[in-house]
Order: sequence, then C-alpha cells, then structure tokens
Amino acid sequence: MTDQIDYKVVLADLEAKRAALDAAIAGMRQMLGLAGHPGGSASTSGALKIDKSSFSKMSLSEAAESYLRRVNEMKTTGEIVKALEDGGIVHASADFRKTISTTLNQKCRDKDSEITKVRNQWGLSSWGPGMKRAKNSNLLGMEPSADDATEDLANRGPDPKLMEEMLS
Repeated sequence: MTDQIDYKVVLADLEAKRAALDAAIAGMRQMLGLAGHPGGSASTSGALKIDKSSFSKMSLSEAAESYLRRVNEMKTTGEIVKALEDGGIVHASADFRKTISTTLNQKCRDKDSEITKVRNQWGLSSWGPGMKRAKNSNLLGMEPSADDATEDLANRGPDPKLMEEMLS
C-alpha cells in the first residue's frame, strides 16, 4: 500500500512552524534590545525582493497571503497592491486597490483563513497572540483587546516551552 503525501498540508505545517519560530525570534530580539534581522544583514529600507513572476500563477488572496508570509510583518493595502503588481499579478481592474481590499476583507470573514486586519494593516493570525481573530473586530480595523495586548509576544518575551518544543 502506497501512502500519498499531501504536500499542501506539509507546506502549511512548515509555514506555521516558521511563523511561530519567527515570532519567538522577534520576541527574543526585542527583549534583548536588538533590531533588524540576525547578523545585521537587513537592508535599511526593509524591502523584500519581489521577482516579476513571484505571484503570477496565484489567486489574489493566495498572492497576498504569500507576500505577507514572505515579509513577516503587517502591511497596508497599498503596500500589498504594489507587491502583487511587482510580483506579476495581471489585472484589468479600474481600482485594483479596492479589489485587493475587498478580497482581503472576504478572506477575513473566512474562518479557515489566516488573513487578519488590525489597525488598518493586514497580517496573519499565526504570527502570535496579538493577531488573534476577534468577532469581526478585525474587519472594522479595531485595536486588539487589552487581553490580546497583554498576551503579545513582544511584550512578554518568548515562551521557553514553545522554543524548546520547536527546537526539539
């Protein structure tokens, strides 16, 4: 009997683990008062190189989620629009910014989607407790609750148990 490997599930699992690890690293760097990326190799602009074909075979929502995973930080609709156009998304929309905004808002309503909105910026719920999905509050651009803020990884530092689990 041959077992079939569902590579989409494997990829989703790896990306979730990477997001958790990135959040732990960011928390540790903040706790230590270090900025930027490890080794100081980050450019001062923080720009990510987007190839002209990075998103060309993806849907708008897949491309936006892929971009957010790559940059691993909150982005405005305008920043996402520019990245998607630079990454090969071809459109005939008269108002591409509105199209992207509508698409991302629809994804926010999807309980299975990781895309979330906080303070008029888009991110992924897997980035940590501060990105928890609230009952439609993300759709309104509301600030996270006080409970979310106190649970924010950047405010409390990395969870030693989580780091040990990820490294084992």
